Amino acid sequence: ELKERWRTHLKKQCLRDVWNALDKQKKAHAKNDTVKLLPLAEIEQTKREKLLKRQDDWFHRILDQVNNTDRISLYINSLAAAFDPHSSYYPPKLKDDFDIAFSGKLEGIGATLSPKDGYIRIVELVPGSPSWKTKKLAKDDLIMKVAQGDEEPVDVYDMRLDDAVKMIRGPKGTEVRLTIKKPDESIIVVPIIRDVVIREETYAKSCVIETEVDGQNIRAGYIYLPSFYTDFRSAKGRSCETDMAKEIEKIKADGIDNIILDLRSNGGGSLGGAVDIAGLFIDKGPVVQRKNGFGQTKVLNDTDPKVQFDGNLVILVSETSASASEILAAAMQDYKRAVIVGPISTYGKGTVQQFVDIDRLLPAKFNEYKSFGSIKITMEKFYRINGGATQLKGVTPDIVLPTSYALIDFGEKERDYPLQWDEIASTKYTPKQKYIPNMALIQSKSKARIEQDTTFQKIKEYAKWIKKERDNSIMPLDMERFSLKEEARKEQQKRFDNIGKDSLNVSVYDLTQDAPLINADSVKREDRNDWYKNICKDIYIKEALEISRDLQAVRKSDDE
Repeated sequence: ELKERWRTHLKKQCLRDVWNALDKQKKAHAKNDTVKLLPLAEIEQTKREKLLKRQDDWFHRILDQVNNTDRISLYINSLAAAFDPHSSYYPPKLKDDFDIAFSGKLEGIGATLSPKDGYIRIVELVPGSPSWKTKKLAKDDLIMKVAQGDEEPVDVYDMRLDDAVKMIRGPKGTEVRLTIKKPDESIIVVPIIRDVVIREETYAKSCVIETEVDGQNIRAGYIYLPSFYTDFRSAKGRSCETDMAKEIEKIKADGIDNIILDLRSNGGGSLGGAVDIAGLFIDKGPVVQRKNGFGQTKVLNDTDPKVQFDGNLVILVSETSASASEILAAAMQDYKRAVIVGPISTYGKGTVQQFVDIDRLLPAKFNEYKSFGSIKITMEKFYRINGGATQLKGVTPDIVLPTSYALIDFGEKERDYPLQWDEIASTKYTPKQKYIPNMALIQSKSKARIEQDTTFQKIKEYAKWIKKERDNSIMPLDMERFSLKEEARKEQQKRFDNIGKDSLNVSVYDLTQDAPLINADSVKREDRNDWYKNICKDIYIKEALEISRDLQAVRKSDDE
C-alpha cells in the first residue's frame, strides 16, 4: 500500500510538471510562432529525469547528510509534539537562527543561501551588507570553497548547508574568502570582511496614508509591525516596544490623529513587548493574565500612567496573527481602545513558551560534549483581562472582512494535540468608553461598504472556490483527464487573478522625519517605493482607513 501511494504521488508530480511545461510552451508559441514545439514524449522524458534527480537529491540529504544531532532532534521533537504543538528541541544552530530572527541582526556576510547540485547557492544578498558591498556577488552564484582569511580553503561541495553557514558566519571584523563559480562558469575568489548585518524588514516601519471619500480628506499614520521582536543577546539591542514608541512620535509630529497598526501575519514574539506596546495606548492597568500548570495566575500590568497616543486606533489582524499579536488585539478590544479589523478569527495560539539551556542543567563532566542546545517548553497559558483564553478561539474582530481562507479551518485548532480553550476569572479593569462611543454605527458603515465593494465580493467568491478545490481530493492520473481538469482550474483561477493587483484611491508618502534618511539612500528609497505600491493596492488597508474616518466622525459627534 505504501509503495502504491508513493508511486501515485510521483506520478502526480510528473503529470503536473509535464502539463506546466506544455502550457508554458503553448503560451510562448502563441506570442511567437517561430518557437519550436517539442513533442510530448520528449517533454515527458525531460521531466521524468528532473523529477528523478530531485528525488535522488532529497534521499541524499535525508540518508547521507543526516547526523546524530538530527536524529536526536527528530526523536525529542516527536516526543514533545505529543504534549503540545509548541514544545520542541532546538539544536545549537537552530537556536542561533531563532535568536537572529528575533533580533533582526547577525554577524556575517549578509547572504541567504540554499543547496544547489552539491554546492551552496546564493539566493539573496541583504542590501547594505558586506556581501552586497563587494559588488562581486549576485543571486545564483555558487560557493565552491570557504577560507578563513589566508588559511587553506575548505571545499564545501556536498557539505550540509548548516555546516557551510557556520564557516561563512563569524565575528565582526574577521575575513572570509569565498571561491565563487559564476553562471558563465568563471571562477573568482571574493574576500569579505564580516560585519553586523541588519535586516530592516524585520523591524517596525511607518508612513502616511491618505484618501478622499465624499469630498472629505482622511489621513492616518500606518505602522507595520512584522513581529514582537527583541534582542535576547544584548540589552542595548532593538526592541519592538521602543521602535513602536518612536514611530508613534513621528506620526504625532506630523499632526496625525489616526493610527492603523498592522499585525497581519505577525506570529508573535516577546510577551513583554506586547504589554509595553499596549501601554502606549492606555494610561495604566492589566494587559494580560498568565496561568501555569499549578493553577497559579499572574497579571501583567502597564504601570506607566502616560498615554503616548490618545487618538483613533484601528488594528488590522489576519488568520496568521498569533500569540503576542492576539494579546495586544484582545487587550485593546477589552479596553474598547481600538477597533479590531480582520477575518472571522485570528490564529488561536494562547500559550507561553520558555527556553531552557540544556548546558546549564548538566554537570561539569559533560563540558567536552557541549553545546547541547535548548528546549522550548510550554510553561503557561495566557488569558484576556476579561478571563477568556485566546487558545484555539483566537480573537474575533469587531469588524469582520472577507478573506480568501474564510471557509477553511485554519490555525491552532488544526495542529496536533493543542491545549484546550478555557477561561478564568476576569481581572479588574475599566473600559475606555470615550474612544469608541458608537461601535454599532462604525460596524454598520463598514458592512455597507463591503457589500457594495466589488473586490470584497470577489474575495468571497474566491474563498468559496478555494474551499471547493480543497475538498475535492480526487485527481485523475492520466494525461488527458489531468489536462482537462487543469485547464478548467486555470480558467476558474483567471477570474480571481486581478484581486489585489489594481491601485486604489490611496496616496502614500514618507513621514517628515523619515524623508531625509530615506531619500539619502537609493536602496532604502527603492524599497520604500515598492512597499508604498503594495499599500496602494491593499483593499484591507483602504477599508481600515475608511474605518478610521468613521471612528473620527463618531468621536467628534460624541464630543459635540
